[in-house]
Amino acid sequence: MNISVIIILSVTVLAAVVFLVTCRLSISWARSVWGKWIFVTMACAGAAIVVTESSDIDQFLAMKQWPTVEAKIISSRVEGQRAFHPEIIYEYTVNDKTYNGSTDMGVPGFGTKANRLNVASTNVVHNPVGKIISVHFDPANPAFSQVRIVPSYTAFLLLSVSSMLLGAGLWGLLTAFIRKK
Repeated sequence: MNISVIIILSVTVLAAVVFLVTCRLSISWARSVWGKWIFVTMACAGAAIVVTESSDIDQFLAMKQWPTVEAKIISSRVEGQRAFHPEIIYEYTVNDKTYNGSTDMGVPGFGTKANRLNVASTNVVHNPVGKIISVHFDPANPAFSQVRIVPSYTAFLLLSVSSMLLGAGLWGLLTAFIRKK
């Protein structure tokens, strides 16, 4: 499981538990202290995840600068029982050495079963065996290649959730200190 998801879930559960305990005990000073602590934790966790996910997106931008080479598709089929996805295997040559790579063409793993099957089948039809495609390869390690260099949907989802976490933490801290004065 992604560490960012674990952080978000931990902060959310901690906030809920502390809120419920302090409200149940009717301890106003504890609510104030724990409330500020939760907001600090939320802001720090949100900032940490924003930085982490932003660096992941920066990696994708760097990958776009990798050299490209033509590759030939040697296998193209739909895989999976429930979460259908295309599996496209290709072959390419760098410095007279042949490498194999595979891709799912960045197909998201959500939606209805019929929709996933339709999207996977369409990708397989558009990428038949023998088709020549362009592949980005890592100049430091030519065995590593990518067909589509696009950040995952998860990266954008985590960025948006962590931005909300950061914003809620900062808002909570500001209102706690403004209300105090």
